[in-house]
Amino acid sequence: MDYLAGFTAALGRMRTVVDSLHIDEDRMLANLRSTEGAVVSEALYILLSLAAEPDAHEILRRLTLEAERKKKPLSGVLRDHGDLFEKLSHPAGSGYPVPFALEDLLKEPERYAGRAAEKAKRIALEHQKAMKALRARLPSGPDSPSGSRSSPASHPRSSSSSEG
Repeated sequence: MDYLAGFTAALGRMRTVVDSLHIDEDRMLANLRSTEGAVVSEALYILLSLAAEPDAHEILRRLTLEAERKKKPLSGVLRDHGDLFEKLSHPAGSGYPVPFALEDLLKEPERYAGRAAEKAKRIALEHQKAMKALRARLPSGPDSPSGSRSSPASHPRSSSSSEG
């Protein structure tokens, strides 16, 4: 009973905390922009990968460290590396539509939001199709999902009569 009372008290305190939370959109936007491009380094890594750069992760890691060391925005460091900036601006041949210009992404990182739901749905549909194809390839039989299963009573060894 003491556990239940303690849990109830903790739940009450947590509700008070949650009820007092509020979203400060202006502060969130300021926080995103204060990173000076670092918050979108994952998006940049993906774009660089799409531009067929095999060392994309390592390149972005080095660029973000350089930006920190020089106390310079990631966008500025990218501009210092013109070839990379060009690759990121035009990930040609990737077959992947880039919904924003690189400059916009760096100036307005909040524009990078919203693609996760779309990607998750697409991935789920792809896996759903793959599972359907796998199920279609399974052999049908008594133990397969599409086959009929015999009930224990119809199995010869599960007879309810005792043989003595």
